[in-house]
Amino acid sequence: MNSLKQGMRKRLKVINSMHGTRYILLFILAIVCTAVIVFLMLPSVSCRLSRLEVSKGEIDKDSLEEDSYRSSEGSNGSLADPWGRDRLVVGSDTSYPSFEFLNNGNPDGFDMDIAKEISKRLERELEVVSMPWESIYEEVSNGTIDMAISAIPLRHDKEKLVDFSIPYFTMEYLLVSLKGTEIKVKEDLYGKLIGVLKIEKDNLKNDYLANFQVSYYENIINMLDDLKNKNIDGVLVSVPMGVSILKENKDMYMVLDRTNSNLEFVIVFRKGSELKKEVDRVLEEMREDGTYQRIYDKWFEL
Repeated sequence: MNSLKQGMRKRLKVINSMHGTRYILLFILAIVCTAVIVFLMLPSVSCRLSRLEVSKGEIDKDSLEEDSYRSSEGSNGSLADPWGRDRLVVGSDTSYPSFEFLNNGNPDGFDMDIAKEISKRLERELEVVSMPWESIYEEVSNGTIDMAISAIPLRHDKEKLVDFSIPYFTMEYLLVSLKGTEIKVKEDLYGKLIGVLKIEKDNLKNDYLANFQVSYYENIINMLDDLKNKNIDGVLVSVPMGVSILKENKDMYMVLDRTNSNLEFVIVFRKGSELKKEVDRVLEEMREDGTYQRIYDKWFEL
């Protein structure tokens, strides 16, 4: 009887020991599973926290971007984009050949070549944004674009709103007459009747116009028709327009003179932009090393 009791006690101890071990194993397994679950959830929590931070940051993103941009300009003169894009965003009304136009969907023209050279020398990637002419000043002032180049005349009444570069282009005019007439040099036209577009009369210098009798026209077609019919003896046309006409009619017209006007084109920046100083420096360098003249000749040389 005693031996039987002792045997049962041993079995109970074994059973209890087995149950205790099982509980311990289950407890350890539960801890391991919990740790794995927590570990797998960490990226999601981190991502949500990051999104929350970004969402909060978006409230002042525009102001932060502008402040960072100004800080990068003011601290060391660097023009690198603070968001890592290293772009020069340029606005232009790409509908005015030969200054800016779309060539197979790509911006092209004299102004675009100037902008490309500026971005190259500033070591920034050029991004051209096509926009209506009437919105250019607003987009510059709002900081939507870094600068605008679009055959924009220098206007002193706008200087309180924006900053202008040094003039990069002065409009020239061609004094043109018909071939095969008694007119051979510009002095042969002195005192004679010439045609000028009405919208361009304020661009021309009065002391130059004083040499001729002047008839003003609403459009170029009527003016050239009168020249062909010898109702007038010559015309004054802007270089961009004149180059196009002369290249297509080499046997009909001849150029007697080339003269500067009062019309100067500038690049537009938001008020106080440090970019103006850098662009002015680049424009001067381009004139000194001959790059500007090469670009000019590409588009306006006869």
